[in-house]
Amino acid sequence: MIPLFRPHFRVEESLESIRGTLEKGWTGQGDLTDVFEDAWSKFVGRKNCVMLNSASAALHLAIESMKIAREWGPDSEVISTPLTFVSTNHAILWSGLVPVLADVDDDLCLSPESVLASITQKTKAVIFVAIGGGSGRIGEIEKICRDRGIALILDASHASGSTLSGRAIGIAFDAVCYSFQAVKNLPTGDSGLLSMLLDGEHAIVKRLSWLGISESTFARTKPGGYKWEYDVEYAGYKYNANSVMAALALVSLKYLNEDNQLRRSMVHQYAKLIGKSASVQIISQSNSEESARHLFQVYVRDRKRVASAMAENRIGIGVHYRSNCEYPMYQHFKEKTPNATHYSEGIVSLPMYIGLTTDEQSKIVQVLVNASL
Repeated sequence: MIPLFRPHFRVEESLESIRGTLEKGWTGQGDLTDVFEDAWSKFVGRKNCVMLNSASAALHLAIESMKIAREWGPDSEVISTPLTFVSTNHAILWSGLVPVLADVDDDLCLSPESVLASITQKTKAVIFVAIGGGSGRIGEIEKICRDRGIALILDASHASGSTLSGRAIGIAFDAVCYSFQAVKNLPTGDSGLLSMLLDGEHAIVKRLSWLGISESTFARTKPGGYKWEYDVEYAGYKYNANSVMAALALVSLKYLNEDNQLRRSMVHQYAKLIGKSASVQIISQSNSEESARHLFQVYVRDRKRVASAMAENRIGIGVHYRSNCEYPMYQHFKEKTPNATHYSEGIVSLPMYIGLTTDEQSKIVQVLVNASL
């Protein structure tokens, strides 16, 4: 069996890292979560990093903190993409705001032209999804928003280690959300991270992520006793990360750049094997050599036939993503997002993980091309 994804852990090193948290007796928030936040801050060149239990939590708190700090009303609109995991757009609804879905380009990232056409007086923010780790036309989107005073949120769930001109993509965005779920480029069991640009919004995130409480339990556990008095300023959420996941993250971070380079090599191999096949369209990524390359995607005319052939040969494939406009709650945006609909009907993600061999890639492409004829 060749799976779509396979988590890759340095097992012995990871176990040793986790062992330290168990021996210390502190497995919750604090201690190693603080260490990882500092390490990630240095890695991406952004301050105000908060490790959380998922990227979904990060997306929610990014919007919620700005809503509170900037006093956005319930009719405020947030522009996003249909080609994403549903939590990206659900996060807008979780904060009681209005999602507006714009169309995508051929690289599957937000189209600047469609974003422009979607802006109204109620537009408060844009969420740019770096699908597969790609940066698309992110610079044009950033200029559109900066010129109009619109907040920018980067969903970097696929983009741990993606850069643009040598710097982390979205480095100047108002919020950047990362995923460290098990099959992502930086794997843990499940966790994420949020980095806010503004200190005030970061402070709100810190409180919201731990039930609105003013200080974490770790911060209140000082030598000589436990401080049980604290303030509760918001009806917050239990979105905090824990030190077991941070222990895994610290090991994975050491190898992230190396692993991403291996992924780029796999992309080159796939492109070489597919060659100029008229029946398979490779989905390109702008600035591909700096992408984290979480995904390798193609477009085929008959996805059901391809899926059947892959299943017969015990090869896993994925769809990233089915357009959110296919779901009843977002279907009213379908007419204005034709490119997203087009790709949603034929896009396929091929296996991508550390340890995938060139022989396995050859088999995958052979089945793909034959089934696509």
